[in-house]
Amino acid sequence: MDPVEGFYLEDDRGTIFAVKGIMHPNKKYIVVPRYVRSKTGERGTSSRYVKLPSSNYKLSMERWPHLKQLDPYMGIEVLAMEGDEVKKIYDPISKLDEIRKDAPTPLHEACIRLSKMLEERGVDGNRIGVTGSILLGLEKKSSDIDLVVYGFANSVRAYEAMRHLRHEELTIPIKGREGNPMRLPIEVHLAHERRKLLKGVLLLGERQFDYLLRCIPLKEEYVERYGEARHIDLGPVKLEAKVIEDKFGFLVPTRYSIQTLDCNCMDVVSYGGVICEQAKKGERVLVSGKLEKRVDVVTGRTEPEIVVDMGGHYLYDPELADTG
Repeated sequence: MDPVEGFYLEDDRGTIFAVKGIMHPNKKYIVVPRYVRSKTGERGTSSRYVKLPSSNYKLSMERWPHLKQLDPYMGIEVLAMEGDEVKKIYDPISKLDEIRKDAPTPLHEACIRLSKMLEERGVDGNRIGVTGSILLGLEKKSSDIDLVVYGFANSVRAYEAMRHLRHEELTIPIKGREGNPMRLPIEVHLAHERRKLLKGVLLLGERQFDYLLRCIPLKEEYVERYGEARHIDLGPVKLEAKVIEDKFGFLVPTRYSIQTLDCNCMDVVSYGGVICEQAKKGERVLVSGKLEKRVDVVTGRTEPEIVVDMGGHYLYDPELADTG
């Protein structure tokens, strides 16, 4: 399959970029830099790498100006690699197949165990991959299990499998307080995080491993293909709404349908998945994001949507708070 979310690409300088999303320009890949070579790096063996912070996108634009472009359909500046700029493709599915044949560490063994648990509960093993630092061979002992599942139907089965694993107490909710990209009050953040099934702690006897599972639809399955619509920025927006549909709320990209207090209906979207599993159908939520007008390039039909992906953006149920 073509590189999408979960894949990584390496350029001729050895910089490793994460592929973002499933909608990409023709013969290009929208990326963010993740690892750069450094003599003082703490990761890697033959080549040493430093991991870059995922939040400083502005700095990435300045450091890799040759990749910067204004996307004519998304209406934002992105970093995009041409196909001939890619010197190596890191494929999550191929890497997991490799680990199945040789799991050199307990972390690798845990990846195999979790993937087998998914397969035993109906998930197609040929559509499961390992991503993140393990995919790149840059993991540390403290690294998380980072799996991806591709395809909508397969993702539905994976989500149900994770529900069963939580019910069987083979996984437990996350324990830590780190990772609050929406900058929510800590008790609200923890309450939302601890009910999520796609992130948590995998229990393997006396060993415990933090895990993250991302469910990625195929690009032909997604509600929009690249170039079908233009997105026009209408500025920031904050509102209260009711979630009326959450069937795509566990996927990356993530999408919810909401109804505002004045009965307007629209979608809330996160291309990076920051609101994955963040809300459930029927909940009343507070939303902060970028209001866009989506214009179909063929019919001219317009509809509003809210993008929640940047610092200061959020979606959450204010009534949900952790008191433990």
